[in-house]
Amino acid sequence: MNIRKALKMEQAPSVLSASTVEELRGTLRAVHLDKDWLDIMVDGVPTHVIGLEDAVDDVIGPMVNKQIIVRVNRSAGKLFYVDIELAE
Repeated sequence: MNIRKALKMEQAPSVLSASTVEELRGTLRAVHLDKDWLDIMVDGVPTHVIGLEDAVDDVIGPMVNKQIIVRVNRSAGKLFYVDIELAE
């Protein structure tokens, strides 16, 4: 099983069903796994994503300063992490 599928399976069903998943494409600029957030630059705009929870440092760390795709749920004006991968 790949990381993306494992992380999706661990997401709380109520969070995923409460809104639709959006894709953000940009450059991963910062990550703080202890505080459960990451920042990406999307079309020149810094974007803050929260709720990493069980994200794996070994997977996300090497993605810093690279083009990525982050899937998020938008709720109450905040972006909640669903999945991340390198853009091709």
